[in-house]
Amino acid sequence: MTFFVAPQRNVCLARYLNASRSQELLYDGYFFNHLSHNIVVIGCCGCYDENGAEQKMRVWEEFYSTGHTLDTSRRISQSMPVITEDNWRSHLCDPRSEMNANYPVFVYFFDKQIKSFGAVSTVRKYFPNVASGMAACAVHPVIHLGFGLDAAHDGMIAEGLASMCSNYHVLGAGVPLWSEVESPGIIESAIL
Repeated sequence: MTFFVAPQRNVCLARYLNASRSQELLYDGYFFNHLSHNIVVIGCCGCYDENGAEQKMRVWEEFYSTGHTLDTSRRISQSMPVITEDNWRSHLCDPRSEMNANYPVFVYFFDKQIKSFGAVSTVRKYFPNVASGMAACAVHPVIHLGFGLDAAHDGMIAEGLASMCSNYHVLGAGVPLWSEVESPGIIESAIL
């Protein structure tokens, strides 16, 4: 019995995923940009020939560029730490206090790790160390990583790992924001 069927990737998939990296993973401060997820589904499902996939991907690009306020990817600033193999764990961020603050430096770090050691080796090395924090952001970083693996796209894999590190929150760790008397309600807390 087979539980996994390898994706049938369209040729245009990598080009559209490369283009999606120019946009910030978050928009309006807290929503995750799902453009690359839609591109992976279209480009890996095996339902479209090359022209059909390209046409669908263009539709989603237009939807995201007109229907949402997507920001340009953040650049690394001097106030951000330099992430290394020795210190990366000390820069994991709880999304309740530092929503995605170190994301750009983690992307840079994982881009270099993947280039040096390959995507699979990098995921095998780092994922077990950050999997406990997958509760952050409704497991979006894990989904992003999984789509990156399906698409065999190093950049998306780096984004997924970076997002897991910069949105690290262990399920059940600490007091939920909405349980405190002076805190906003559960919905308001979810968008802080």
